[in-house]
Amino acid sequence: MIVKLTAQDKKQIEKLHSEYAKKIAETEALIEKLAPAKDFDEEKEREIQSRRPKMPDPVSFTEEGAPIYSEESLKPYNEAQKKINDELDQLFESWLDSGAPGFREARREQSRLISEQGDAINALFKQIEQLEFSKLGGDREKIIQSAREQVKLLIDNRFKNYQKIIATQKNEDGEPLTGFSARDLRVDGENIYLDTATIIQDCKRSLLALHYEALSHDQEATRAIDNIILEIVTDSQKTSSDKGVLGAMIEFTDRTPVDFAFTDEERKELAEVKVSYPASYITPIDKVSNKAFEGVLNSSEPIGVEVVKKAKSRKPIYTLVSIDITELEGVKINGRRELTAFDREVHDAIITLYVEGGNTYITVNMIYQMMTGKRGAHCSSKQAQAISDAITKLMFSHAIIDASQEAQLRGLDKAKYDSNLLNAKRLTILANGQTTEAIKILDTPILYDYAERRNQIGRFDVKLLDSPVNKTEENIVLDGYLRRRILSMKGSSKLSPTIKYDTLYKQLEITAPSDGALRKKKLKVRKTVKKLFDFYKKEGFILGYVENTHKSEKNKIDSVTVRY
Repeated sequence: MIVKLTAQDKKQIEKLHSEYAKKIAETEALIEKLAPAKDFDEEKEREIQSRRPKMPDPVSFTEEGAPIYSEESLKPYNEAQKKINDELDQLFESWLDSGAPGFREARREQSRLISEQGDAINALFKQIEQLEFSKLGGDREKIIQSAREQVKLLIDNRFKNYQKIIATQKNEDGEPLTGFSARDLRVDGENIYLDTATIIQDCKRSLLALHYEALSHDQEATRAIDNIILEIVTDSQKTSSDKGVLGAMIEFTDRTPVDFAFTDEERKELAEVKVSYPASYITPIDKVSNKAFEGVLNSSEPIGVEVVKKAKSRKPIYTLVSIDITELEGVKINGRRELTAFDREVHDAIITLYVEGGNTYITVNMIYQMMTGKRGAHCSSKQAQAISDAITKLMFSHAIIDASQEAQLRGLDKAKYDSNLLNAKRLTILANGQTTEAIKILDTPILYDYAERRNQIGRFDVKLLDSPVNKTEENIVLDGYLRRRILSMKGSSKLSPTIKYDTLYKQLEITAPSDGALRKKKLKVRKTVKKLFDFYKKEGFILGYVENTHKSEKNKIDSVTVRY
């Protein structure tokens, strides 16, 4: 229920905030004083997590597709999980013990104070709300009339609040924002609307809870309130059920922060989602996508990518591309700032699951399974972290593709793409002692959208992903590069069928502390390439291949030529 706070109400609320802020600050200072000399060993924690066992193979499946496990296989699995959990507990307990006496108690006291503060403020608001509602005196008609006024207030207050945030580009605490979105807000260009279904739900669940409770014995009255909500919400010019995009981000700068929380409904959808594994794998093979993951497009300044070479009758055609990766508050980009070849493999696995598989909800493990071609695979914590880091980078890489010159060839005036490489929400949950991460795709990824319009999407059978090599990051990148190169060869008679090994070494960024170690690494790469090509030949992806020696150094193998 919306109430107008009196001066006395505001004074009480401020007093609570002030009292608890002081207590929490004192406890925080004590925690810092008593804390262990060394930080908690996160590296050791990751090492312990990496030893978690894989789920056993199911003995069968339910009609809904849920796996069924035998007690014999689950018992050792659960025992191993408990052992890992106990080891993690012991690691944390040891760290707590290394603090000064009173460290544990200070941490517990801080948690208690924070929880107590929230409870106290909520209780005060409920008390104020109950007092205001009691003024209706239990009168049926007054309660119904109050419901009407409350619904109008809710719509007006929320709409004005969102207008103020957009106009000032600051949150309710006056802090500057780079962008803004809300679960009940629809964005249609420069226009905004409150989402009809969400507002109706909020009215029934929280706003008018006291009204419904007071009239619970009167079905006619509660139906009247239902009708009032429906009437006001659907008739308002500030609401809509279909205009614009629900939850879309309004940009205040040239960034599009999209890492916001799942709603309760989305959490439920994720729990019930059924995975659809596609039969075909897709990958953009256009020049813009190639450049995007070469590490050269890493600023807001556009670079011209020659997409149509110069011919006698016309000038070369360039598409202007910029990709700017920006850390926002609470977001950390791990590793290199520019997009890498491994980031591309994660990107392609995601678009395959989304476009070909029709999966809106995608977990990190699904991405790993797609990248490796192993349906029942379970990624380690190290592999999961690498994929998670790539997702973060893709979500916060703002790309602008100005393909106006290309568009003019097709009789169009302009074609400009402006979006993050991956528009998604992200959720991280802890289940059975393991962290599970999932994303919800909100829109078709920009690089796929651009390449698909140019008819430059490569496709192949997913069985090619299950190649007979260890699924290290290096081998995943190598496998992906070779498949794309072969697809490009098949799509263009002008592309040479010969791949130089130096190109592969550069793609994999092969380095070593000595010449001897470098030679060993390069030999290992060539052996892996031969394994992959033998596999491609067996699966019918290529007809054959032959290695070539250097023109002047006959003992040096410097390239491989593919027959397709």
